[in-house]
Amino acid sequence: MYMDIKLHGQTTRAMVDTGATHNFIADREAKQLGLTLEKNLNRMKAVNSEAKRIFGLVKGVPIKIGSWSRSTNMMAVPLDDFQVILRMEFMHAMKLVPLPFLDSLCLMGGDDPYVVLVSRRGTKDPYQLSTLQLKKGACKGELTFVAAMKLESLDGEAIKEPAAVANVLKEFTDVMPPELSKTLPAAT
Repeated sequence: MYMDIKLHGQTTRAMVDTGATHNFIADREAKQLGLTLEKNLNRMKAVNSEAKRIFGLVKGVPIKIGSWSRSTNMMAVPLDDFQVILRMEFMHAMKLVPLPFLDSLCLMGGDDPYVVLVSRRGTKDPYQLSTLQLKKGACKGELTFVAAMKLESLDGEAIKEPAAVANVLKEFTDVMPPELSKTLPAAT
């Protein structure tokens, strides 16, 4: 679930992740919010990726959700899909009660309980699909469609696709229509 929060006085979007090991902030978001990074030599490893050095630690970040406020520590890391990830310890500290059937979270940790409306989409693009979601759907035998986009350089020139992609397209020419449909087929 995702919610809008205030970090360092500015609004950003956070994902609530009960399985996260730390509170994370995208390195570019930390810079945009003007947060000071402390150097740190730690490395982190995410699913399906190699271990990468973190950009630094951000300590004592003021965070505000509705009427609830506190400070928290975060690791500034390279994140692709999210700006901020809040972990289970954070949820425990704020006495957060998830209410997924109501698309909300109840914060019980302040003077007054506070209900936060959440979204099930973390990005502004509701049609974004992660590779893990795609793999999961395909493994379950769900009807799966994949579309590709044309690569262009900044000056509008077409970029030649990588050899591996060209080989797959050539191998499956008989199942690839010359033009993609503008709509999805009706579900059966």
